[in-house]
Amino acid sequence: MLFSMAVGLNAVSMAAKAKASEEQETDVLLIGGGIMSATLGTYLRELEPEWSMTMVERLEGVAQESSNGWNNAGTGHSALMELNYTPQNADGSISIEKAVAINEAL
Repeated sequence: MLFSMAVGLNAVSMAAKAKASEEQETDVLLIGGGIMSATLGTYLRELEPEWSMTMVERLEGVAQESSNGWNNAGTGHSALMELNYTPQNADGSISIEKAVAINEAL
């Protein structure tokens, strides 16, 4: 749930809330607590900070299936969409050098 706290998501474990019949409105519903929902939630929070977001996960915690290091292939990726590989410069521009270097290494 660290990701949820960091970006202000309302995270709901479906295992814990399976019997809940209460309706809840949200602007964005993120299905699954894995890396893709976490990444999308982070980008959307940057682009639309006023949107409400809810993440639902059927397991007891986040990153327990494909995002778990024991369950994925451990393959590299191009890093073009990683926030930490594309820092914002003081003038507001985005530095892509690190992302390009990682992409070219793969």
